[in-house]
Amino acid sequence: MPYWVMMQAVVQAKPQQFSLQSAIAASLKKSAAVQIANKVIVADAYRTGSLRSGYQPVITGLAQVTVFDQATRIRFVPGAPATQTIPGQMEAFTLSLAQRIDINGQIKLAVSQSKLQQIADQCALGGVQRARVLLTVETYLHVQRMRARIAAADLALKSAIAHRMLAQAAFDEGTGQRVDLLRAETAVVEAELLLSVMESGEATYRATLNNLIDVQLVSELELEPVSLGKISVSLDHLVRQAMDTRDDSLRADAVFRTAEFGVRIVSAGGRPSANLSALTADYPTFSFQTPRERVGQISLGITFPISDGKFVQNKVNEALQVATSARIERERTRNAVALDVTRGYIAWQQAERAADAALRARVFATEARDIARVRYQEHVGSYLDLLDAQVVQVRSDALVIDTAFDALIARATLLSAAGNQL
Repeated sequence: MPYWVMMQAVVQAKPQQFSLQSAIAASLKKSAAVQIANKVIVADAYRTGSLRSGYQPVITGLAQVTVFDQATRIRFVPGAPATQTIPGQMEAFTLSLAQRIDINGQIKLAVSQSKLQQIADQCALGGVQRARVLLTVETYLHVQRMRARIAAADLALKSAIAHRMLAQAAFDEGTGQRVDLLRAETAVVEAELLLSVMESGEATYRATLNNLIDVQLVSELELEPVSLGKISVSLDHLVRQAMDTRDDSLRADAVFRTAEFGVRIVSAGGRPSANLSALTADYPTFSFQTPRERVGQISLGITFPISDGKFVQNKVNEALQVATSARIERERTRNAVALDVTRGYIAWQQAERAADAALRARVFATEARDIARVRYQEHVGSYLDLLDAQVVQVRSDALVIDTAFDALIARATLLSAAGNQL
């Protein structure tokens, strides 16, 4: 089947229905960044498990066979027969068990550090998810904005066509001027162009949303209205909430604590260490060198570092610098979070004020258009006045739509910046 036929079939198919929450769920499932972040967390869990294995004994087995080129013979008395001391082949079987004793706490510290790293990566996953959710919400709202603008542009086009018919009738009757007719024709063309631009914008945003939620790019969508949570708390409360709960702030704190554990781990490297081992060996082939066929041993070793050329001290100094930089990064992140929330709060307040102003302006524009229409019908006003009033009305309708969706997007941005779930 040709590609254009397939695309036409997709366009003519029944629109898929999505709510904001179902779109967010589909978008998170599609996101490669979210999948990668999840894999990192799984890898962290395996790393923690491998570190915990330090508490478990290590058991090893060895089977060895040695074949000599010829047997070794020793003659104790000159002229007497020689004695074969080592056969042409030797076998040895060894089983050993080693248990590390964590007297310096390195294993415990490494496990704790790995857990903190896993927490940090879980916070990183939260950041990836939050960014993806906000992108999905913004795109979802942009599609709805474009559809509202299309509806308004369609009404404006119908109104412009009606005005053109009115101007044509007046011109045919000799009561109108040609300039009025030309202005009416221009208004129709502008309305058609505006409608085309809005339809193109809707198709573009819809393709972007389709890509986010993993459906055919040209598929039609039926989107449910959006209802976002109200913001009824102060800016200070939002800032404190964000610094305490937002993913990047929590991650910076986890990274700092991980760096602190790193200092303790390398410091423990300069302390004594202990190891307990047990070994059993079986030599089934008797020889002069191995008079016993079975040998067993148990040993406890304690290592006391004496001098390492300042290796441990240099590693400690390095870890201290890493921890210091992590602490600075934590403060920088908290400041960035506070600034992000503050900017979002200011933008949201401005968007709300703009939406209210646009609603008031539309009331005035509607009243002015109605007055201009009555004046024109009573032949006390010009057609140009009526057309200008209509243009202002159309622009006020578009402004109301834009500012309303700007306010919704600003609210979603602020809620996301404050760490709230959308």
